[in-house]
Amino acid sequence: MNKMDAAFMTGVVFGDQQFSLPEFPKLIEEIDIITLNDLQRIIFYGNESPQILGGNAINSLLPRVISELDGKKSLSEICSKLSEYSSNHIIQAINMLYIRGIIEEGRGVLDKDVEKIQLTVEGRNSLSFFSRFVDTTRVNKSGYESFMRMNDKDITIITNDVIDDYLHSQFYIGKNILDLADWKRFSEDICDNDLIIYVGSYDNHVHHSLLELNEFCFRNDTPLLISIYDSQVGYLAYIEKNETPCYKCLSKNYFYRLSSNKKINEYHKKMWINMISLEIKYRLSRISVGLTADYRYSFKFSDFTSEREKTVFEVDCSCKYNSQLKNAEFSLTAVEYDHSVTFPSQHLNGPKGHQVHYSGKNMQMSREFKKYNNSLLINCLSRLIIQRGKSIALALLRLINRV
Repeated sequence: MNKMDAAFMTGVVFGDQQFSLPEFPKLIEEIDIITLNDLQRIIFYGNESPQILGGNAINSLLPRVISELDGKKSLSEICSKLSEYSSNHIIQAINMLYIRGIIEEGRGVLDKDVEKIQLTVEGRNSLSFFSRFVDTTRVNKSGYESFMRMNDKDITIITNDVIDDYLHSQFYIGKNILDLADWKRFSEDICDNDLIIYVGSYDNHVHHSLLELNEFCFRNDTPLLISIYDSQVGYLAYIEKNETPCYKCLSKNYFYRLSSNKKINEYHKKMWINMISLEIKYRLSRISVGLTADYRYSFKFSDFTSEREKTVFEVDCSCKYNSQLKNAEFSLTAVEYDHSVTFPSQHLNGPKGHQVHYSGKNMQMSREFKKYNNSLLINCLSRLIIQRGKSIALALLRLINRV
């Protein structure tokens, strides 16, 4: 179908346990399809990036397969319906469409549930957005699953600013919006929330309040998203027990540049709240890995530039490593290095981040590399020589340890 043919890609990905085709594949309705019959090309436009497929199947097999992707037929039923084609070719075509983010899972999605969501503009737009970008992380199998994952979460927003007007447009927000001075009165109601967010300005009083909020979240294993700002810059950081540095760690290195004397203007505040809302959606739905996880995100309102900086634990803080280091026989530098190179946990990451080798350009490069025939060929060492080398290395290690 294109330079990276469907048969080759199918053979590559079927060995990956993280990769599985939808059982009831459904063409994402929001994606536009442009067919160029003369050029034997078909363009899919509307998801993360335009997808172009080519080959003889464009004018024969692929249009027939696409017409059957309604989310109500299983893979075997589609193959039976298109009995004039080989089942292998049909699966290969569907596999190629899935790799390109053009189809989603239709199983378990009821028309009446979708219609209920689409009654509101916010719900309709969000469901459309999630379907178009469901392939970004491959955590969810459909836009509907992403939407329900987000909408089923309980969140609380704590603030010391007037932000309600900016949050009305976010359909999922409004369950709990508390003032920073009063949040402790509702601690029993929010202790089992899926996420607590602080949005507001920053000063010494806020700093001490966030220290208390940080301890509260750690006691209840509740993730905390902190968004603070002044007239010049906004900071965004995600905090989760045993996963990221706590607020005490972050406040020493990442929030000290803020000034309480410079208030943000309304235009910048609205823009910043919209950015935070996206991050909340990403974090709850996992449609994207987001900006934070183990990074601190900053945005300058003066020139609209942004920066992501990896956060590190303070070695003298009790939130992570301190208790482990009391009797440890390794250096603090090694611990800091380990954290700086370690991947986030699976729930903070996306499976597709480990599947970049399946992208067309990377697979093509791998294939082309194997075709180079002008390199010097070197025979691999025999197993006997390798075993002898291991034995010599082990003997040297034992000798060093004795010395």
